[in-house]
Amino acid sequence: MNANEKCQHIKEFIGDRAKDIIIADLNLKEQGGNVTCPYPEHEDKTASASWKPHAFHCHACTDGINRRQYDIISHYEIHHGLSIGEAINKLCEEWNISNDFEDRSNYKPKVIRAKVNDDYQEKRNKFNNVQTDLAQSFFKSKKINEDIARNIYRCQTTDSEILIHGHEAINRNWTPVYTKRRKLDLSNYEMNGNNPKEIQIAGGLNTFYGLPSLYTQERQEKRVALICEGQMDALRVATELEKFNMFKDVAVLSVPSGGTSLTTAWNNTPFFRKWFSRCQKVIIIPDADSTGKKMLEQAKECLCADKTYWLDLTKITGIRFTEKHGADISDAFDKFNINPQSIFSLSEHLPIDGMVTADNVDIKLSEEGIRSGFITHDYNDSGLKFGRLTIVSGVRGHGKTTTAMQMVFCSAMQKIKSFCFFGETSEGSVVARFARMCATEKEIDSRVTLAGRIDYVVNPIAEDRFKKKYGKLITFYCKDQIKDKNNVFDVMMERMLIAVKRGSKLFLLDNMMMICQPKADNVFQEQKRITEELKEFALRHDVHIILIAHPRAGDGIQKISGAQEQENLADTILYYVRLPHDADKSKITNETQINSDDASKISAVLINKKVRDEGATFPVYLEWNSSTGTVSEITSPKMPKLTQEKSQEYFENGWFSRPSHRMSEFDSNF
Repeated sequence: MNANEKCQHIKEFIGDRAKDIIIADLNLKEQGGNVTCPYPEHEDKTASASWKPHAFHCHACTDGINRRQYDIISHYEIHHGLSIGEAINKLCEEWNISNDFEDRSNYKPKVIRAKVNDDYQEKRNKFNNVQTDLAQSFFKSKKINEDIARNIYRCQTTDSEILIHGHEAINRNWTPVYTKRRKLDLSNYEMNGNNPKEIQIAGGLNTFYGLPSLYTQERQEKRVALICEGQMDALRVATELEKFNMFKDVAVLSVPSGGTSLTTAWNNTPFFRKWFSRCQKVIIIPDADSTGKKMLEQAKECLCADKTYWLDLTKITGIRFTEKHGADISDAFDKFNINPQSIFSLSEHLPIDGMVTADNVDIKLSEEGIRSGFITHDYNDSGLKFGRLTIVSGVRGHGKTTTAMQMVFCSAMQKIKSFCFFGETSEGSVVARFARMCATEKEIDSRVTLAGRIDYVVNPIAEDRFKKKYGKLITFYCKDQIKDKNNVFDVMMERMLIAVKRGSKLFLLDNMMMICQPKADNVFQEQKRITEELKEFALRHDVHIILIAHPRAGDGIQKISGAQEQENLADTILYYVRLPHDADKSKITNETQINSDDASKISAVLINKKVRDEGATFPVYLEWNSSTGTVSEITSPKMPKLTQEKSQEYFENGWFSRPSHRMSEFDSNF
């Protein structure tokens, strides 16, 4: 029994039971004894197929060109993705039919083909000329099927070149209209060598190439297309698909002039746009380089997102992304032996800005920032992290600016550049305050003012040391230097951008009210805009911004002055509270185990009102040093256990934290 006889025997054995199997598997709609066409490329939803002995016959498809039958063997091929031989073996196994023959290659579904248009056949033969030895060597080196290149992509060859023809239109008789072509110059190509860089491409800068592949030999439209970045890639993909008998169902196109020409091809190929409106799926296959990235961006602009997919070569092969000459799909076939079926199974929806699936996101651990100088705050928020916005609020004159300036000074101690904007302080006063932070007690002189108050100034030794050691690490800009007071924020942002280019990573802005436009119609909206732009600036340039803002009148420590969005956009909110001189400090001792002597020295508390990434909110207890003009943290013994090495670094390096004297057993508590 030969293969065709065996197939007929299987269909007769199963009989009309095959009808019920096909209807159930495909969930076909029955009406008046007919069902919807079982072929997947037939999108007509009317019941146009009738069951005749052993197979469905679709009346809508019977136009003299393509009359096919859909039997149980065709069903196992298409629905289950099997070859003919695999389908026959599976049916024999499931229905207990003896299977004692070997050759099944001659079995083919019955096809009735219409006569091909004579004019088309003449033009087709014109371009099916015999390949030259040079062209054959070229295609062989590229692992490209010559028949596909010649018949589908119209590769016409001469002794020194290959002409690949594009098609802007196809008439109703399926006659290609040859209007564009691109030329591959083989004059520098060696018979036994392969150097793609020496192959020059010219001509044909408008349309897609490979449009004839949108149709089968039976002149039916294919519903799936692959778009490659290069013509050679398209020919190689078509060759690999043909090996798995998949090219008959898939069209393979390429853009005319590299990845950046997808938009041009889309705009200049109306035939493709019409086909695209009817297709099921298009898969973009860009190279793993910057040009491929541009091709992907253009695909997002031109093609419909719900039916367009893309193949990420870096993900399926481990190929690294490069700016130029990145790996392509041919490299994936040659170096990683990927199966062409992977193009369909591993392709993903076209990425949409702001939308991402979980499998494309890597787990990101919370990063540590630079030290602020206050150990409790760094414990709470892992330091001053880049890409973040911190708002420091508190009653005017209580110490917000001083605390923030100490964080800037601490960044300079870590060799990190910073930029400061001061809206209420002169340049000389800024340098004096930073110099006092650098001075020892002996380098600070006191003087009695007119009313008897003691004032402190640094001597020239401390000032000189500050300027030499830290002066080039701290840049500041004062509002009194701005001539146009109605444009403070924009001028400040210009200076901030310059500071970024010069290496600044920490920015202190004092304060929100000084930055706002004085004649803004809506102050709250103006503050919202400023906060949004500052947050975007921090993210874009990977810097940390400290913004000082005043609290809203009457709201205690709950609200910051201005729009609610300031609090929503901020990553961290610190509120500075100064304690009254007659405040009862015994409560602090009871809650923190700080001894009464140290508790009596506490002048302010820095309260952490908001922190991201599961940070902590332990308060920072501060004591005031009049001579240096700084605050120092008194660390609570009830703080969670810290390593001695980390804590000792804060206590011994001149940063602004010290342990409470009550902590007799340092190792047990830290």
